[in-house]
Amino acid sequence: MTLAELLERYGKEVSPQHKGHREELWKIGVISRDRIAKYSLVALTPMLVADYRDRRLQVVSDATARHELNIISAAYKVAAREWGIPVSNPVSQIKRPPAGRERKRRISQAEIDAIILHSKTRELPDFLRLAVATGMRRGEIIRLRWQNIDLGRRLAYLSDTKNGEDRVVPLSSEALAVLQAMPRRLDGRLFSLEPPGFSKAMRKSVVRARRAYEIDCTIAGVLPDPDFLCDLRLHDARHEAVSAFFERGLDVMEVASISGHKTLSCLKRYTHMRAERIAMKLVRYSNV
Repeated sequence: MTLAELLERYGKEVSPQHKGHREELWKIGVISRDRIAKYSLVALTPMLVADYRDRRLQVVSDATARHELNIISAAYKVAAREWGIPVSNPVSQIKRPPAGRERKRRISQAEIDAIILHSKTRELPDFLRLAVATGMRRGEIIRLRWQNIDLGRRLAYLSDTKNGEDRVVPLSSEALAVLQAMPRRLDGRLFSLEPPGFSKAMRKSVVRARRAYEIDCTIAGVLPDPDFLCDLRLHDARHEAVSAFFERGLDVMEVASISGHKTLSCLKRYTHMRAERIAMKLVRYSNV
């Protein structure tokens, strides 16, 4: 059996039991198209897996490479424990990329506007606006159907979310405006793209927007801001939303009920309030 054949069976029998299985299947497809997938399970050595890791780290983030290696490792474990295939796990013998550090990057309205302006994917602008307005995860937005949204009561109903619980997300005026302006699809979904498609569209739009910004700065004879439109990811929209909820005055329980975080430590990873906002609050309190 080759790695490609193992991953195919794993994708059919095991992946559907996981949260976010569609994205896992996409990652399985990426691995299966690589030359590593042609090796038989007994011929796939730790050195070959390490080579795959190093090649992937040249084009993807540490987190993505780590997730792909985790899938290979999980498939080997299932093969040995449940499918009677006596193979040792080569992933267990190599060093995996470290877990991602806590991100503090927030996305500004000017950056959002620039990304939307330079998007060539029709659905990305609405998706990005909705993500920043609601704080919902990428997969949660993609799985939304119009039947899950009550525009009159300004609520979105999410079922079977990442933490295993249903959630009701209140819709702000910004979110409501985006939804009311969106066209209705015949299949009932809000968006047609899958998670990787939105992430890819985001990356390309950021690159185009940054390039246009640098050209404008050159014409104006000013130095470009080194941070503007740099180091941005689609997931930063959720980070921005959660931080903005606190800046608007919502308390911890209110924000957690919207975002779906079950622990304060998880919620804290997504919360980085701007120092100038805190400074203005201190000024207001000192004048009372």
